[in-house]
Amino acid sequence: MMHTVWKGNLSFGLVNIGVKLHSAIEEKDVKLISLHKDCLVPIQHEKIAPGCDDDRIEANDIIKAYEYRPNEYVLISNEELEALKKAYEVKSVTIISFVQLEEIDPVYFDRSYFLSPTGGSEKAYVLLRQALERRQALERRQGRKKRLYIPYSLHQVR
Repeated sequence: MMHTVWKGNLSFGLVNIGVKLHSAIEEKDVKLISLHKDCLVPIQHEKIAPGCDDDRIEANDIIKAYEYRPNEYVLISNEELEALKKAYEVKSVTIISFVQLEEIDPVYFDRSYFLSPTGGSEKAYVLLRQALERRQALERRQGRKKRLYIPYSLHQVR
């Protein structure tokens, strides 16, 4: 089962299709850990605050902040961060043009993704997939400062 990395709507004209975006590749990096060479025990990284009286910092004692000048901070709560994420979350992808894959400079390719329909969007999705069998779709993520052009491969719906 592929991991869903984004869920939203794909739109063009008056058509709106619920879709899920799946990464086409799976990272298979080897994860190495650090061990003490004599004891062969994993190394732990403790959180400390230099100049603070606390010996050890617990997770609930840590807050987020933006340093706007040396040693001057704007504190940001977890609730504020969540509100920002929701406010700037991309919920819709608009198709702005259909082109042949060869027309896209490979410099614009970063990652590959698959699209699949959300529940209830299967019929419209199949119609779109049939149209795209001859063409590739370019998309623009709304709410971003730059346009990302990504050719999509659509999953076969049975």
